[in-house]
Amino acid sequence: FFFSSRRRHTRLQGDWSSDVCSSDLFLGNEACMGCHPQELKVHKGSRHDMTLRPFTKKELGDEAPPTGSIPNTEYQMVTIGEKYAFGAANGDVKMLDLAFGSGKSGMAFTTVVQNTALAEARISYFPPGKQWYITPGQEQLSGDTLGNVSQGNSARQCVGCHTITVPEHSLLPERKFMGVGCEACHGPGSLHAEAMRHPKPANIFMPKLIKEDGKAIAELCGRCHRTTKDVTAKNLKREHTDLFRSEEHTSELQSPCNLV
Repeated sequence: FFFSSRRRHTRLQGDWSSDVCSSDLFLGNEACMGCHPQELKVHKGSRHDMTLRPFTKKELGDEAPPTGSIPNTEYQMVTIGEKYAFGAANGDVKMLDLAFGSGKSGMAFTTVVQNTALAEARISYFPPGKQWYITPGQEQLSGDTLGNVSQGNSARQCVGCHTITVPEHSLLPERKFMGVGCEACHGPGSLHAEAMRHPKPANIFMPKLIKEDGKAIAELCGRCHRTTKDVTAKNLKREHTDLFRSEEHTSELQSPCNLV
């Protein structure tokens, strides 16, 4: 949410981004449960798993924001049934579709507009401190502006880093694809799953990331968290990526996994 980068379309051992592979090739995490129950048990409820959810009371639970007027702003958050809506105080409100962020830090809220645009609320919520703040990047907007609207590749990249796959003609993923799941890093699993159903399965395996070196793994993570190359090229600070171990030698990957 804070430091989202462009969606990378090259991954280990091939390109399986949703812009290249049909969403029909992806299955969702539950399809992996039969053969990989322990891995799914560890992943379920993790920060990656929860990084995109439908914006409803049921989905967000205790991390859901309070309703009513937002302190020190001209905005309000209200509920309509199970869903939330955001708008100017004493004015019209817009229904919100998605909550970006696991709740560990900032959580941003968006509306999908006609399947082609993503309208992000100007005010975001910080569940640990139960505080509201201006959504990063929207500080310069006027106090009564509801928020930025992104379209095209920019909007797809934003959704893409929080999902397994993005539908070809929509920005609203199926629930089973929300969050960074197995196939977000290992690639689409339909052919592999089909092969494993046969008594003598064909040699169709998912990439085994454990065999990759630290640099390759850091590059894989960097498709959403940024790499040192991204940070250096844009002259950004080290906190714009989770891949630095220290402020020194920022031209090299300094994550612990790269030093293995």
